[in-house]
Amino acid sequence: MHFSYKGMKNRLMLSALHFNENVWRKQAATRNRAFRYREEFPKYKKGAYIVKKVLTSHTYNYVAALKEVVIQMAKRQEKSQRREQPPTMSANYKPDKQEAIENHISRFNKRH
Repeated sequence: MHFSYKGMKNRLMLSALHFNENVWRKQAATRNRAFRYREEFPKYKKGAYIVKKVLTSHTYNYVAALKEVVIQMAKRQEKSQRREQPPTMSANYKPDKQEAIENHISRFNKRH
């Protein structure tokens, strides 16, 4: 499966927006204002449990602001800043074929 550089970069930026908005969520409470907890049974505990806080629901308020920016850009017919995709990490590494063959053969001819 392949994901484009542009697509992965956009996903990363959306996840950062989501995280930043929801990082300080408060602990959920019941109607009687008692804090809520849940039990989990992780494998590393081998049947034992741990107690975790239940947090309030996620919010998605950043989506409305993001839509507004896109609409404003469309009204101005502004194109997003296009940047070229950076080269892959292995793009600059191309071994000399003859040297690679010699190294491959020589490792079988070494005497100990």
